[in-house]
Amino acid sequence: MELSKTSSSQQENNSEKTLCKECQHCLEALELVLDKEASQEDMAYVKSHLETCTHCLDCYETDKTLREALKNKIAKKCPNSLMDCIKEKLNQI
Repeated sequence: MELSKTSSSQQENNSEKTLCKECQHCLEALELVLDKEASQEDMAYVKSHLETCTHCLDCYETDKTLREALKNKIAKKCPNSLMDCIKEKLNQI
């Protein structure tokens, strides 16, 4: 789900520390969106909410960046020698 940044006027209207009344609902739905488990309705709600709420947009961008970094870190393969050592230790158990 691609989201655009809010305009500077929107950011001025929503200070980073001020939470809107729907933030809790948005942040819960945001987890589903990032986990790719959200319904179309949840996705539309989150996208619409993020267009006006800088706090939730910041949370979205932070969570998305963190998830991508972790995914990239996990995707790296360990050396074969390490795998062989681990398998050997497991066989000894």
